[in-house]
Amino acid sequence: MTRRRFLFLALLTIACAPLPARAETAQVGKPFPVKSLVFVDDAPDLAGKAAVIEFWATWCGPCVKMIPHLNELYGKYKAKGLVIVGVSQDFQKGDIAPFRKKTPIDYPVAFDQDMKLGAQLGIDAIPWAFVLDRKGKVIWEGLSAKLTEETLEKALK
Repeated sequence: MTRRRFLFLALLTIACAPLPARAETAQVGKPFPVKSLVFVDDAPDLAGKAAVIEFWATWCGPCVKMIPHLNELYGKYKAKGLVIVGVSQDFQKGDIAPFRKKTPIDYPVAFDQDMKLGAQLGIDAIPWAFVLDRKGKVIWEGLSAKLTEETLEKALK
């Protein structure tokens, strides 16, 4: 492995690692800025629906590992009114389409241009998810791997 490749991989690992200073409740109780989402495809109707908004990137290994699980959750809960949105924090919007050809994503995808929304929400680690109740209020946030079906059931009530 070349030194350049090693440094690149090390930086990616650091970028995907959670930082201990992040409060996992910073947005809980607040309305999520849904109107700030810029969708790659058609925007889903989020009105009156519970949602999982997950920030991710194609270059983030832990993020990519979450996609099959999120596809599964979307398939299981979509008919009950759950919408899952993957918000890409890639550097270029053009990185998303080729990635989706190799890795199917069943739920809608948005793009966080210049990572502005992520910065506004205080996201400093990905994959990071927000669970919204049917009124659009954040009821849970944290590392996507910690998201439970119990939390989804609560959002759907």
